[in-house]
Amino acid sequence: MGLTRFAALVVTALLLSAPADAQPETRPVRIVLIVDATEPIRQPIGTIRKALASFVQGIDARHEMMLVTVAGTPQIRVRPTHDREQVLKSVNGIFGTSGANVMHRVIDDLFHRFAKERRPVFVVLTTEGYESTQNINPQEIAHVTNHFAESGGTLHAVRLLAPTGATTFRGGNLTELPISLMIARDTNGAHTNISPSGLLDVLERLVTVINEAE
Repeated sequence: MGLTRFAALVVTALLLSAPADAQPETRPVRIVLIVDATEPIRQPIGTIRKALASFVQGIDARHEMMLVTVAGTPQIRVRPTHDREQVLKSVNGIFGTSGANVMHRVIDDLFHRFAKERRPVFVVLTTEGYESTQNINPQEIAHVTNHFAESGGTLHAVRLLAPTGATTFRGGNLTELPISLMIARDTNGAHTNISPSGLLDVLERLVTVINEAE
């Protein structure tokens, strides 16, 4: 998906997420930044760190932010804070390692632990591929998206196009989108596929979407 298409999606996400007669929302939000730290990010890690750092610096200072990396097991690198320097320092320490992620379960767990009573904005950078429908329980996905609907939250997902070297396909049909992108679509969030070289531009566009969604 090209950047023009992404821009159209994020504008649509904003329009869909608020009633026509809604007044501007001024409450700060909690941003949960989840970064897939599996093997595919190892080679382009410098480009990825630069894009993530730009994202962190661009978000309005009123918003809390936390950082989680996932390589099989979620690692909470920075708990919710307004201290951007703490997040930036941790971003510059991200690296790729071995592990397999079930991202929708990670999202669900983090929602319950850190976002249940907040107006959350999740931003997921993932390398996940399409899944066999035999591996996915649609009720689990609906469970996650319902959390966001009930809390007024949103999930945005950016899928990094990098070789994964593995597949979880075990027969049957494939999902219409990678799972994180499905959740983003169903929560009126932006979602796109992008190469590492295009990640900086996409995350800068996403900064605008988050900062203006008030």
